[in-house]
Amino acid sequence: MAQKMINPAQYIAFIDTLNELEQKAKKIRRYGLPMDIGRVISEDFQDYSVEWDSMAARWTLVSETDDAPALCSFNQTAAECSETDLCEQCWQIAQANEDESDEQRAYSGN
Repeated sequence: MAQKMINPAQYIAFIDTLNELEQKAKKIRRYGLPMDIGRVISEDFQDYSVEWDSMAARWTLVSETDDAPALCSFNQTAAECSETDLCEQCWQIAQANEDESDEQRAYSGN
């Protein structure tokens, strides 16, 4: 019998709140939450770890068990966001990264 995947909704709600706190901290202190907060939170989670995604500039969930569905940086499942069919937010980041790479190549003359 195949093991049932967990519902990541409670983790997603938590990470959404953490990202809201990140934005509030930036407004108050001009920089976000301490980076070690992800490690501290992850110690209490079993199915996901909490990590800072510098490309997306947000806290994200990283699946740590086989029964926890993998999520993109914007909490979309593989059915909603994959390498061949990105969600809108991941597509925007990919485009921005490509533009930055193009600018760097143009600057370096390659």
